[in-house]
Amino acid sequence: MEPHQRSDMHSVQLWSDPKYLQGTAAHMARYRPIILEGLLIREGRQLVPRTADGGQWRLLALGKQDHLLGRHVRGEGAREGHDIVAADRTIAK
Repeated sequence: MEPHQRSDMHSVQLWSDPKYLQGTAAHMARYRPIILEGLLIREGRQLVPRTADGGQWRLLALGKQDHLLGRHVRGEGAREGHDIVAADRTIAK
């Protein structure tokens, strides 16, 4: 086996080892439920609920949410990354 093939195989093993994944973005991919409440605004093409503590999240939601812009909303879903929430449900408060 060539040395470069061995290193490729080693990197695949590392990425599949749960001990190696702890603390990485790949480890964050687990389903983590989250509920957000805040004022829903649009920044560019992104939906952004601004929370009372000043936090900002990017909201991924299916369908049109234009009727909720400028209103206080409650979004329930899963955290998808550092500041991204995949919303299962978004309702006006």
